[in-house]
Amino acid sequence: MVKSLLVKRFSPSVSDNPALNRVQSNLEESLGFLRDKEIISGRLVTVNVAASTTVVVGHGLGQKFKGYFPVKIRKQDGTPRSFDYMVEQQSTDESLYFSLSVLGSDELTVSFWIF
Repeated sequence: MVKSLLVKRFSPSVSDNPALNRVQSNLEESLGFLRDKEIISGRLVTVNVAASTTVVVGHGLGQKFKGYFPVKIRKQDGTPRSFDYMVEQQSTDESLYFSLSVLGSDELTVSFWIF
């Protein structure tokens, strides 16, 4: 499952109120600053991971990814879980290859933010 976050350009309203115009101007500057950050224009990707396997994650960014981090890790029944460590095996423009070291044999659902 892949979800994208797109930050739209702020469109201020024209007003006769100078205070409202200042607030809108400040919002436009602040949102523009955030919108231009690389981490914002990423994707939330969720994959199922079996213990001690290499998983391929297709991020679909249309460009080489700059980074990633795990957001949520759960057992199949929804119970929160952690892993000992994560190793990036290989990376290409199209995919992220990784393996997780997990105690036990639980299959996990892992969500990553890839940007």
